[in-house]
Parts: sequence; C-alpha cells; structure tokens
Amino acid sequence: MRATFFVWGLVSKNRLLINLIKKLISPIWTHKYRKDREVQIERFLECCSITEVAREPPSIAQVSIITDKLTTKQMLRGATDFFAHIGVQVKPIKRLGDERFLTHQHLVVDLTAKENSEFVIRRQEHYSILKGPFENLTIEKSGLRSSCCATLLSILTQELDFPLITTLSESLIGFRIDDVTPSPAMFSFLEAANEIKIPINLGLFLDAFHDNDQISQIFFDKFNNANFDFSPHAFNELTPIFFDLKHNKPFSSDEIQKNLEKITNFFSKWNIDISPVINAHFHSADINALRAFNALGGRFFISEIHPRYHKIIFDERFLPQGDPVNCTGAKHFSIFQLYSGDSSRDHLNKTNCYDFLDNSNGDEKKILSRSFKRLELSLSTGFPAFITSHGYEIDKHIHALDRMRFLSTVRHWKESNFPEAKFAKLADLCSAFEKRADSSISIDTTTRNSSKFVDFRLRKRESSKTNITCIGLGKTVMYEVLPEVSYRVKYGQKKIQII
Repeated sequence: MRATFFVWGLVSKNRLLINLIKKLISPIWTHKYRKDREVQIERFLECCSITEVAREPPSIAQVSIITDKLTTKQMLRGATDFFAHIGVQVKPIKRLGDERFLTHQHLVVDLTAKENSEFVIRRQEHYSILKGPFENLTIEKSGLRSSCCATLLSILTQELDFPLITTLSESLIGFRIDDVTPSPAMFSFLEAANEIKIPINLGLFLDAFHDNDQISQIFFDKFNNANFDFSPHAFNELTPIFFDLKHNKPFSSDEIQKNLEKITNFFSKWNIDISPVINAHFHSADINALRAFNALGGRFFISEIHPRYHKIIFDERFLPQGDPVNCTGAKHFSIFQLYSGDSSRDHLNKTNCYDFLDNSNGDEKKILSRSFKRLELSLSTGFPAFITSHGYEIDKHIHALDRMRFLSTVRHWKESNFPEAKFAKLADLCSAFEKRADSSISIDTTTRNSSKFVDFRLRKRESSKTNITCIGLGKTVMYEVLPEVSYRVKYGQKKIQII
C-alpha cells in the first residue's frame, strides 16, 4: 500500500506518465491481483465453516433442498448462498412430497442430478422443481454477482407461478465521483446531472477549495442542493484523512481528531452538510477513524477493504459469501460497510468496470458499455448498483461526455431496460441495503385459507418500515411493511396476507 501510494502520488498530476506506467505494469498488476485472490479463496474455504442447511429451522419455508450422496459441498454451498443472498429461508427434505415444513406452494431445489448445464423449473401439482448448475454460484467460480445468478433470478421471476418472498432491496442506481475539485469540467458534468436530477455523491479534495476563492464559492452556491452529497475524501492527492497512506499505518487518536476538526471547519465554512457516506482515499480507513466519523453523523463506508487490514480479505461478516467483491455488506460498530462493484484493485485491467472512464481513451462505445455492464450486472443480481469515476477522469473525458450526452443516455438506458429502477442518493442506496441486512422473513405456521392465502410475518430488528420484494408470477413486486400492522395485498392473480 505504501509503495503504491508513493508512486501514484509522484505521477498523479501527469496523466501521460500515468498512462505509460499503466501500459507497462498493468499485465503484471492484474495477474498478481487475480492470483492473490485465488489464494485467498482457497484459504477462506479451508478455514471457514461451510454453510449448511439447518436440520430443524424454526419456521415454515417456501424453499426446500434435496440432496443425496452425489451432491457435492460446492453444489450445496452455491444453493444455500444464493437463497441467503436473496433472503429466502430453505429447509432440507429427504424426498419429494414431504411437506411437513413447507407452504402449500413451494419450490424444491433438486441437487441430486449428476449434471445440470442450465437452470430449469418443472411444475408439479403442489410445487415446482428447480435443477441447475448451483456450483457456478460459488466464489471460486462465477459467484453471485454474475450472469449465472442473473439468469437464475430471471427464471424464478418469469416461471414461478406463486410469489417467492425475499429481502431483495428496491432497485436503486447511485453515482459517486471521488477526487473532486472545482474544475471547469466538473462544473459542466454536475450541471448536466443537476438539470435532469441525477443524484451524485461527491468525494471532495478539501484543499482544492480555497478561502475567498470565487470559483469555490460558485461551486457550492450552485451545487449545494438536494441533488448532491458532499463526502470528505482526502485533503489532497497526497494527504489522506482516514488512514496514513504515506507510512501505511493508522493515524493516532490525536491525528484523527485534528483531521476531523479540519473537516468540521471546512463543512461549516462552506455551509454544507457532511454526507453520511464516506468514500475514503484509496478505499482505506482505520477503525478509529470510522468511529470518529460515526461521531460526526457518518453511517456508511463504501469500500471493499476491511478497516482493520487495509487489503481485500474474506470476512465472514460480509454476507453471504465473505468475499467483499460479491457481498451485500457488513457492520462495524454502527458503520455499515457496503461494496458490490468491481474491485478497485483490478482497475488496471482494461476490461474492468471499476471506473467507467478509466482505460476508455474517450471511446464513447467503451464508456457506455462499461457503465451499462456494471449497472446491469448489479441490478439483475440483486446487488447495490452504482457507478464510479474520479475528478481527473471527468477532466480528461468531459468533451466525450458532453458530446454523447452521457447522463441523459444513461437515463434512457435505465428507462428502457430497468424501468422499475430509480436514481437515488448513495446514502439512500446504502440505507436500503442496511435495512435488508437487518431483516429476516419467516412464514407463519398457520395458514387460514391454504388454497388462497400464504400467511407470513416479517421479523424485524428495528421498529421502522421495511420493504419486502416478491418474485414470481412474471414480475417482481415490492411491498412496504409497517410494524405490527396486518393487511392483505394482491400479487398477480394470487393473494398474500401479511400478518
């Protein structure tokens, strides 16, 4: 980390030199990143406890799993990881027709077949049977944030003839830009976003905004509105706030306190609010820094790096797989850490989608295809969907962005491909997934009208409203559940009673 930050700092203002270094070292960097991750996966699988289906889960379930001697641990882990990801409880059964712990309409996941090249659902009288290559959903293969997972979710949505109750969040799309300075290009980009009301989280280089500077004043006068959030990213390219990257060690308590005082003074001086989302420089923040940020009102940390280790690691608190690149989030002392995008450690790979402008060379097709690929992958697999860029990339590509009317094009793509999705602040997106991580669903043990109703209750850790999403019957529908309120809602031709 220290060497990487030092080299980056030396060349950060010379884009030609950066591009030359990328060209020379990117094959080695990318190869090392991927090999390191393979080793991490092997070590994680050796030491972690493999997810198993509980023998006697406490509640009725909509999904059951059948296994036999031929079922591999990888197949079982892929299936249980998938249903944990979408928030559906599963139960083991020994044979078809064992309905003791199942609803009258349920999904049977059959893991007894020797070979399954594709996911297939077959309808029976009282249940549906699902077979498929669940092993591909594991972290050592495609993972959950993959086309394999998207295919499975699409099949469940289109072919299930009863509603499957999940904790999947509402489809939201966020934007973030780091290393923000009040450059002319940044003005142009943000004005375009403001015009069509696309919210953006701005990770500021605080030292770039000077006292008694007219451009800085105009910047905050123009963009201090409900469409933008301001996050303290770093003081400048070489002066981080939340971790001492120069010496590759945490800041002391005194240093952190001084940094936070500077942040507080900055936001007070410009009369702007601190975003509850922190986008730390180089994705690095120490635990003490996050605690201090929490005291300022911070709630969310966008990073794939654990605050204790400052590298990508497998952490069992990240659900459901422990892999920060394929996860929904983890909590650290009231700070919710969220990451489900492309790894920042893979950004030198030309085909990566971490920064939609990096390695694009101003090519409009590349910029759009990488943006859409990242958003589509997240939206279609139930992960947080947001795209990322940096101030220096906006500066470099602003003419291409203006020419292609980038933001309007993204909006049109969204409305054509994911009409139910909404553009949202990064804080709202994080909040939705925080609530999802705190929610669990259990089916009630009594059904009053088994031929017409599926009775269930939503068990919550908080007393606030909770959203639930049902998939099946050719659509996905979201319901807002109030605590301790009973009501019925229609879903297609069926009815669900929420109790």
